[in-house]
Amino acid sequence: MTDKKIKILHLFYILGGVGTSIELIAENTDDKQFEHIIINGSSKKLKTSKGITKIYNLNLYREIRPIQDLKLLFKLIKICKKEKPDLIHAHSSKGGILGKIAALIIRKTCLHTPQAYSFLSTQKKLKKNFYLLLEKTLKVLPHKILASSKSEAHRALNEVGYSEKRVLTFPNAINPITKVPEL
Repeated sequence: MTDKKIKILHLFYILGGVGTSIELIAENTDDKQFEHIIINGSSKKLKTSKGITKIYNLNLYREIRPIQDLKLLFKLIKICKKEKPDLIHAHSSKGGILGKIAALIIRKTCLHTPQAYSFLSTQKKLKKNFYLLLEKTLKVLPHKILASSKSEAHRALNEVGYSEKRVLTFPNAINPITKVPEL
């Protein structure tokens, strides 16, 4: 048996629930077996918690900015080559796009948790269709979707077009409620 930890590199933009989800994942995995490295795309700071060994703060803008996004991709690849993760876990739509491309280049596995696809967050039909087309185009890259809910898995299967063997569901990183407390 080896003492080498499995190194997971998390890439995300939105701090709120996504940050909490990452903290819960890190806190609830065995830190003797797993090491979590964070690439925080938000200007807000993520608190260090059990299992998180390193945090990189980069500017990951939610909007598409081709030149900045390309620069960010190169920074991400550089960090990946330095850290040598066993797995990239990309959170959010934009994190997923960058994570999938980086994983392909460094030849590692990528899990993508969309945390609500970008095509759901716009009312403009042209923008919505562009984001959906981007997701459908990138589904050919070797990665899996790790949906945070049944409805997110359903969208990955039926709207983006993933096969069932490439979609996993891990409901919001919370423990199941087994008893309702007395009020």
